[in-house]
Amino acid sequence: MPQSSTLPGKDKDKINNPKLNTIKTNNGVPNQRTIQLNKSKSTATKIIHVSDVMDTSNNDNSPSDGWTSSTPNKNKTKRIHSNSSDSSSPRSPTNKNKKLFFSTNRYEVLSQDDPPSASPSNDNNSAPIQNPTDSINVAPTIRRPPPIFVRGLYNFPDLCTKLIELIGVDNFYCKSSTDRVKIMTTNPESYRSLVHFLKDQKAEFHTFQLKEDKPLRVVIRNLHPTTPTELIKSELEMRLFEVRQVSSVLHKVNKHPLPLFFVNLEPTDHSNDIYNLTSLLHTLIKVEEPYKPKTINQCSNCQDYGHTKSYCGYPARCVRCGAQHMTSDCPNSRDTPPKCALCSGDHPSNYKGCSIYRDLQRRKKPKPNNQVTNNINPKNIHVQETQPVKAPSTHPPAANYTYAQATANSNTNNTAPPPPDINIILASFMNEFKQLINPLITLLTKHINWGCRVNNPRGMVLYNYTNLKGYNILAPPGPTYWPTSLRKKPDILDIFVSNIPSNIFLTTGNLLEPASDHSAVLLTVSASPPIRSSPPKLFQPNTDRCRFHELVDQNIDMKVSLKSTQEIDDAVNKFTNVIQSAAWEATPTQARILNNSFSIPEHIRILIANKRRARALFQRSRLPSHKQNFNNLANSLKKILAKHKNQLQVNYLTNLSSNKSLWDATKKSLKNAAPNTPLIKPDGSLASSDADKAELLKIHLAETFSPHTEIQTPQNTKLVKQYLDSPLPLFLPTKSFTPNDVKYAIQKYSLKKSPGYDLITAEVARCLPKRAIVLLTVLYNAALRLTYFPQLWKFSIIILFHKPKKPPDLPSSYRPISLLPFFAKIFERLILKRILPCIYSSNVLPNTQFGFRANHYNSPAA
Repeated sequence: MPQSSTLPGKDKDKINNPKLNTIKTNNGVPNQRTIQLNKSKSTATKIIHVSDVMDTSNNDNSPSDGWTSSTPNKNKTKRIHSNSSDSSSPRSPTNKNKKLFFSTNRYEVLSQDDPPSASPSNDNNSAPIQNPTDSINVAPTIRRPPPIFVRGLYNFPDLCTKLIELIGVDNFYCKSSTDRVKIMTTNPESYRSLVHFLKDQKAEFHTFQLKEDKPLRVVIRNLHPTTPTELIKSELEMRLFEVRQVSSVLHKVNKHPLPLFFVNLEPTDHSNDIYNLTSLLHTLIKVEEPYKPKTINQCSNCQDYGHTKSYCGYPARCVRCGAQHMTSDCPNSRDTPPKCALCSGDHPSNYKGCSIYRDLQRRKKPKPNNQVTNNINPKNIHVQETQPVKAPSTHPPAANYTYAQATANSNTNNTAPPPPDINIILASFMNEFKQLINPLITLLTKHINWGCRVNNPRGMVLYNYTNLKGYNILAPPGPTYWPTSLRKKPDILDIFVSNIPSNIFLTTGNLLEPASDHSAVLLTVSASPPIRSSPPKLFQPNTDRCRFHELVDQNIDMKVSLKSTQEIDDAVNKFTNVIQSAAWEATPTQARILNNSFSIPEHIRILIANKRRARALFQRSRLPSHKQNFNNLANSLKKILAKHKNQLQVNYLTNLSSNKSLWDATKKSLKNAAPNTPLIKPDGSLASSDADKAELLKIHLAETFSPHTEIQTPQNTKLVKQYLDSPLPLFLPTKSFTPNDVKYAIQKYSLKKSPGYDLITAEVARCLPKRAIVLLTVLYNAALRLTYFPQLWKFSIIILFHKPKKPPDLPSSYRPISLLPFFAKIFERLILKRILPCIYSSNVLPNTQFGFRANHYNSPAA
């Protein structure tokens, strides 16, 4: 009987590795075995002669064909059993505790470093064993096969018995959980045999693809999209790459081909050399790894997450109804409400909003860890295991030199290097900062369309580009650049370019707190329209005119005394308050809701409602039929709305006449935003806020409209004052105003005139009752009798307009106008109507005066 081998079972398996070829040789030295290790791309063949103990009886029943391998025994005093030893003889104690799972050292049998003298036999047939580390290049470790998860197991011992008979006792191990069993195999052959066995038994399981079978997938960039995939495949095969498949990449939205190609290579030893390619088909290319998907894989067979259909053995479930059948065999129509096979929700099983999917995504995200992890690449550990063990060096350990010490040839035993110079660090920072800022300075654009003083070439380019692309430019109302030099003017240099939908509202504003020569701009994004304060009015569109008429008639007091100037002022104040109170009480307090639906035809409003219903239905069901219906309605509505807008524009342009309407439309389309230029103060500083500008303009107007000092003589001033203070001479009383005169002047007054500070307009005055007209006539006659103009009618609102072609930063470049109260203007018209006949009959005005006279123009005077 042949001698039993002292090699463990795991070492026998690794000796029988396909990459190790055992060859029987009889070249003059009997009883020798040649172990040949074929390394990939290696021309040298390593041959080791291992001394074996041959059965002298040459028994044909030997399981190793007459060869029995043995290893040198480290214990020299241990007895070698003879060939006649019975099988029941006691075994060596080294095999009693035989391990079921082995370490990852695949070449333990070849790494025996005992000297040849340790061999138990001194037979001449034995050859000395060489050191494997000196003669063998170790092959890379075989990757462990993926696990197999089996569900619905009823008898675990029977499964273990079957697996032992199928793949061996040392080639698998199991781990149980609450609902499944995890089976791990030690080699790909056992993995494949186990998968075939589970498929034959129709077991419920899932697994993953072997890493040996998984192709190397790369992305080739910059190849032209029209390049045939077969041409790329043939070119790569000419470069000795084993190509499985080449596929082009299409755009996700418009499905246009992109200059990207996916290439699947066979996982050979030189497949990674494809990353070194820089050119292919006369084109400079770049080979990269594809992006890893952020989503979790879902099986299209059982609808579970974490594996794919190719490696799934579970029963099929429908993605739409969740029943136990294939999705292609679903008997339900597409209009049937879906049901999730995972959470039983009213959505398909592949819906990314499913609670199961969200929970898995939440678990997939790494938890924040405040501890600093060690920056060690785990791949380095496996690399070290396959490298030969280096002998310990007798030299002292090398010191860790810094780059400065290595280049300066200095000793590490010296003191610590001096701290870096702060001036050098600041200079380096400033240089990098300038390199970053200089490209941004070239983007400074100016255009009068967004409030700048002048245009520059970059501004024209940006203006044309935004018009071409349909972008919006959002500029702040005031300047953002505040130069320190007096030769430069403040201007708007900071703007926003947006492409936000029309249902999002944007507003910009200045933050007048400059930390440098630029002030910040505030952009407010809101889903609701901004509340803009409208100019104050007494009459709103929803004001009840009839109620206003009744309130004024009820609250007016006709019994007033008008014997002095103070009584006239009090009566005017009371009369104004009655009108204002009645107007505010007749106006509803709730906010007025703008309804522009009348501008859209009814059939378009019906289409909008149908599209919204289809969108809501698709969001609930996620069915392809509902999505198709929603897309059809949305596309048709988009075309109809565009056609309707074009028709409105055509009708607007057709109805424009050649007179004022055409001129107004042209002026409106060509009107640019007026720049909000700050004013220069006498001390050279800038007035940017409204309060500072108003104070500066007030001082300027006070100086402009002050009387000239050269014409003010005390004699003339005293004479005028004495004439005004003297009592009126006795003459017949002047003809008083009648209510009809007052009412006629109110009716003839234009409705487009701006009101004064009391907000009373011609529209409000036309709604006054008869009693109010009578009281107003009495006030006019009292002021005429006492030669007194009421003080409240002398207050006005001053508005300044910029003079054309004048510098906008000077207060002298603006001309003022005054907005007097409405009743003061009516009083002036009534007086003017009385005195004009006297002026014309007395020839008080010279014939050379053309200004402020009826039927006189300045052009004939020139």
